[in-house]
Amino acid sequence: MRWQVKGSGWRTQPASTHRMAHTDATTHDDLRCQLEALQARIRTLEHDAARYTQLQQALEESEQRYAALFDQAFDAIILEDERARILDANPAACRMLGYSAMSYAR
Repeated sequence: MRWQVKGSGWRTQPASTHRMAHTDATTHDDLRCQLEALQARIRTLEHDAARYTQLQQALEESEQRYAALFDQAFDAIILEDERARILDANPAACRMLGYSAMSYAR
């Protein structure tokens, strides 16, 4: 049943059964397709999130290894930018050059 305004008040008007069944089936199929697309997107996002977590963990481990090598190296390591400004120096470089680590603080 559909509501329509006719004249001065509301009244019901029967809808076409065939047209309504077709519309409902189409809507149902459309909704099913949309649901399947959303489910596929959720699976993709879950996979991406898991991959991001793995990459984040690998990055943290790499940074820890770098920091350990940098700080514990017996050789002087000095990091500079393209203008030869010192960005960082490891403790061995500070000892060899007679500077404190605070002298190289950013």
